[in-house]
Amino acid sequence: MVKVVAMGLIFRRRPTYLEVLLQQRLVKNKEYDPLYHRTAEIVGETLEVNDNGWPKETLLEAAIRGVREECGKPDFKPLAVYGAGMQKMIAETHWTGRGDEYFACEPFCFIQSMGPPQPWLGPVFVFEVEPTFEPDHTQSDGEAGCAGWWLPEILAETIHQTPKQFMGLHVPALKKFADMVVAKKFS
Repeated sequence: MVKVVAMGLIFRRRPTYLEVLLQQRLVKNKEYDPLYHRTAEIVGETLEVNDNGWPKETLLEAAIRGVREECGKPDFKPLAVYGAGMQKMIAETHWTGRGDEYFACEPFCFIQSMGPPQPWLGPVFVFEVEPTFEPDHTQSDGEAGCAGWWLPEILAETIHQTPKQFMGLHVPALKKFADMVVAKKFS
């Protein structure tokens, strides 16, 4: 069964540069994920569903919940959420009056795992946070630790040289973001 995962790439602004937050993935169940224990990752959270398989939250809500749980920040609210092309994202809920409801947004990118360890897929949202934002893993769910801030130039080069140190599902979003910042397509 495919697992829908909403991901959040977190960055903060400094006076003359941007920093990207990466944390160390701590896999509790090695059967679930035998590949990526102790790799660098962004935030990722499986979409919560009810007993009938219907979502209990939007994908954006799941990504924000992921930051709250993994970073130990229960009151987390991003300064801004960016989507494709790095414009501030607009998310809307629609319905036709027939008891239906649809969530529409344009995430930064969409990623699908094409092999092991799990059939994951889902959107990536880019969250801008306060310059003072720091995870508190003593208050988190224990799925991540050892957070650190990376300069996009160093991140792009490290992904190119040693991709195995990163959680595979998150690499495309990290590379895209770092490349956009380095190319000055987002500042």
